[in-house]
Amino acid sequence: MPLYTACLFRFCRLPVLPGFIANANLQRALFHLLAHEQLTVREHAKMAMTGLLARSPFSAIEKSFLTIIAKLDKSEKSHAGKDELTWGNPSSPTIFLNAYEAEGLISVCDILVNELPFSYILAWWPAFSPTFEKYLAHPASTVRQVCLLDSRLFWDLDAHISPLLCPPPR
Repeated sequence: MPLYTACLFRFCRLPVLPGFIANANLQRALFHLLAHEQLTVREHAKMAMTGLLARSPFSAIEKSFLTIIAKLDKSEKSHAGKDELTWGNPSSPTIFLNAYEAEGLISVCDILVNELPFSYILAWWPAFSPTFEKYLAHPASTVRQVCLLDSRLFWDLDAHISPLLCPPPR
């Protein structure tokens, strides 16, 4: 559920974001800035992205959330490149995005998880919780710290949902 249903520009209240603000080019640029090496740039990109999505319909929030999950998962499906890191067993290493990009994406995801309806998170939980659990093993402590916020939500879901999904013993 978006925080705002309208946007206020000076004295004019607009029911939706103007096309030049809500277009995909802005979001692509923000995704690029989320991977910037300077923390302040990533933080401002995160604020701009969440501000944009807070004023967007649910479909845009959902699409952005799934895009972030796909970007985080992409590192598992591709070969390690200049912007990815390998970790763990050399014969079957876990491949991560670089620390800057992973931290930026997961920090936006943390905010989006709190905006998405509980029923949506519950429905998709089995699909994206392994992604966050994987990033808890990232070599960069900053990524692990940011990821811990999201993973705690999933662990809380597990603690509350598991008894509901499993019938009581007879």
